Amino acid sequence: MKKPKFILVNNSILDFDVYKEDFQRLACTFKPEIFEIAGKYNFELMKLNSRSEFNNWVIFYNLELDMELVVVVRKRNKPGFV
Repeated sequence: MKKPKFILVNNSILDFDVYKEDFQRLACTFKPEIFEIAGKYNFELMKLNSRSEFNNWVIFYNLELDMELVVVVRKRNKPGFV
């Protein structure tokens, strides 16, 4: 049986586990596309990090352009859970 989506009450999330799973699933959905695009333009992976459950980031670097590309997926506001 599939879990129901989280429910918001006064902008607060009732089911933290469901919200956390959805956040991680969405962040992982973008990962292959980000790596594919970075590789297409000769950016190499420099660092992959997760500072918290709601703050994931990756750093790519292109030596020829001396350019760094930073991609961050994070929850914009502080989590408010009931």
